[in-house]
Order: sequence, then structure tokens, then C-alpha cells
Amino acid sequence: ASPIDAYTTIKRLSVDWNEIVNQFREPDWLEIERLMMESNDTFPRQTDLVDAGEALIRLQKTYRLNLTDLTRGIIMGHQSMAYLSGADCFYFGQLLYNKADYEHATQWFQEALTKVNFEKQPSVTPRSIHSYLSSSLELRISVNRPLYSTANLLTGLHISAQKRESTFTFNRKFGNRPSHSSANVCTGLYTQTQMSEQAYTFERKCVNHSLHAYVPPDQAPNALCRGEKIRNASEEKDLFCLYDVPHPYFKIGPVKVEQMNKNPYVLQFYDVLWPQEIKAFRRMGDPQLERATVRDTARNTVSHARVSQVAWISPDSDVLLDRVNARVAMLTGLSHRLRKYNSYGPGGHYEPHHDYLEELDEVDKLGGDRIATFMFYLSDVNLGGSTVFPYAKAGVMPKMGSAAFWYNMREDGSYDRATLHGACSVLHGTKHVVNLWFRTNGQTFKRPCPVKRQDS
Repeated sequence: ASPIDAYTTIKRLSVDWNEIVNQFREPDWLEIERLMMESNDTFPRQTDLVDAGEALIRLQKTYRLNLTDLTRGIIMGHQSMAYLSGADCFYFGQLLYNKADYEHATQWFQEALTKVNFEKQPSVTPRSIHSYLSSSLELRISVNRPLYSTANLLTGLHISAQKRESTFTFNRKFGNRPSHSSANVCTGLYTQTQMSEQAYTFERKCVNHSLHAYVPPDQAPNALCRGEKIRNASEEKDLFCLYDVPHPYFKIGPVKVEQMNKNPYVLQFYDVLWPQEIKAFRRMGDPQLERATVRDTARNTVSHARVSQVAWISPDSDVLLDRVNARVAMLTGLSHRLRKYNSYGPGGHYEPHHDYLEELDEVDKLGGDRIATFMFYLSDVNLGGSTVFPYAKAGVMPKMGSAAFWYNMREDGSYDRATLHGACSVLHGTKHVVNLWFRTNGQTFKRPCPVKRQDS
């Protein structure tokens, strides 16, 4: 599945379909019109079109897709069946303009202008696009001007007071010390760029010469989603892969395990779910899927932070899943009951969050908080869909039959904030996962508290 195909399909059913209905008002068409209007109850609405547009915009920004290729239906070499028109590009620009993202809005308006010039019957005029484009450029400059002025002022103070310490400042900011030649190149850029209005480009240019790429924390999720490595060698040297025997059951057939991160402890198990078990999960979960919600104080609400479909699978719904329960218990040494089935279509994602609840309602108090998470991947994903941990600088690629495991809480019961994680947007294909959460009250003797409290 392609996000462009999804968007164009929703557009046909939410916009084009209504235009067709309005054009047929002849008496002999009344019965067909009635059937059309009845079908319209299940068709996408205008809000669905906005969601599809925002999903496509999010994908372009997250994965830094080439805008011209994207409008032609090409996504990282994958050709979609549909393409975007000048009117579509103009619509996306308007969505970004209304959110005050003038930088990206300008790019979409420029692309729209290029496309309408080659369209025989464009549904939007160049004049309309020019109006928005000029406004976006003006607002973009006015928003950035205070930033440039402040950067220049700070630059002048820094150069006059600490001119000799530019190399030290670079090393301190970017972690590992680069070679002498690299340091000289970066120092030269540092002094030169701070004397102009392009001071903000220093960080982007300079990191290319360091031993590893420095990525600001707020940009880490997107960098990890793109598959970029943001850890240096010293942070990865203790990670390993092994054939493990966590239980005597696996003595003959050890489990393939990859340690994705040491602290917090994140593992990926491979080939721990069989094809018939995957089919059983899909068979039980697909018919029950509904829009996912997020927890907001005392109630669950629909949010753009989480775009997916979910279904709860009962522990006793299929005998075939009993052996899955037993296998998970042998892999982790923990016990669980509830399973949550998730389906992420094109553009589906879940912004960084923690799995522990902190504030428990009366039902949650019976089982306790979520001490750990075990997540099965039921499908391969063509592009995108990774599970990323921004603080840990780690990412887990979805692979059918594998599973990710991590502890949300320490042994002393404190919350591990470094387990912040998110689901990257699905760029091409569909991702299906099953989440298993282990509750504290069921692990009293399986994961006992240590004698001393652990450091946060």
C-alpha cells in the first residue's frame, strides 16, 4: 500500500464522488442518486481527507523525501499507481500554511506552480498559488529575521570574547574529538558562518566532519526512523548477537537474540512466532479493528499523535495462542494475559511515549503498572515502521516473526524514563504488531525488588 494511493482514493470518495452526485439531477437518475446517498454514509469525510494529507506531509518531512519524485508517485524507488496534481500540492501547501510551517509550505506551493504550468486543465490557477507563495515567503522571512539577528549578536560577542576557544567549544558540543584536519575544517566553518546570516548552518555542515553525527534530542526520532546511526563506536561496542537458551525448552533450538541497547535493556528476538500463529492473530484481530486512542487523564481520546487501528484479543480466544503465552513466559521469565493487536497503514505512526501508566485507575490497580513490554511483529514492512528509542539512540526494524522486549520499570519499581519510544510512520506497506504488557503484581517472585534502591 502506498500513502499516495491512499490519499487519492480518499479524495475520490470524499470530494470527487459528491461532484458526480451533484451533476446527475435528472428524474430518471433519482433511484441511482438515492443509492449513491445511502452508500455515502460509509464513505470518507472531509476530515479523513485532511488526515490523509497530513499523513503524507508527515512522511515527506520525516523521511526527507524528494518532493518532485513524491508528486510523481515515486517513494524511494517504489512507484505508486497514482500521482499528485497541482491542486493536490496546493492543498498540502495550504495545510502547512495554516499550521505556520511556512518553510515546507513554500516548497509545496513552488511544486504546485510547476505542475499547473504543464497541466492542460488545472483545477487551480497560477494566480492563487502565487498569492499563497508570496505570503509564505514574506512570513518565513519575518519569522526567521529575529533568529538571525540574535544569532549575529551572540556570534559577535562569542568571537570577541572567546575567539581562541572555538575548537574546544566544538569538541565539547559534538562529543568525541575529531582529527586535527577535521577540527581545522570545522573551526574555519565555525568562524566564517557566524559572521553571516547563515549561522544556523554551522551545525549541519560541521557534524559531517566529526567522528559520529551529532543529532539534537528533538531530531533523534526522525533520524532513527530514516535509519541513521546516531551512536558512536564507544556506545555500540558492548552490544552483541547470540544464540540464547533462556529456558531448558530452547536447549535443542536456541533463540536468536540481538541486544539493541544496554541501558535501557532492549532486545529483539528472531523467529519466535510461527506462520500459523501469525494467521491466528490476524484472524482474531482484523474484524475487531477500530481507531486507536490515547490516554488523556480519565478517558481515552482520538489523537493525531497516534494514527493506527487496534483490537483487544482475549487470552482464551484461541487454543493455538496458549503455546504463544508459554513461549513468551519462557523467553522473559514473566507472566502476562492481555494482548493488544495494532495495525498501521500508510502514514500510520505513534509519537514517542512511555508504556508505563503512572496514574492507575481502579481496574489497572488490580494488575499494577506495566513493568515490561513484549511486542510481536506480524508482518514485514517495505519502508518505514521502525520502533525507535530516542534517548537510547536505538531502533528496532519490524521483521515478521520477531519480537522486541524491554523493561519499562526498574527492579526497585521506579520508572525508566529512557524507555521513551515511538512507532515511525509507515512509508510503504502495512505493519501489524501485537503488544503484550507484563504487570507488576504478577511478577512478585519472578522479578523481586533489590535490597538497595537503584539510581535513576
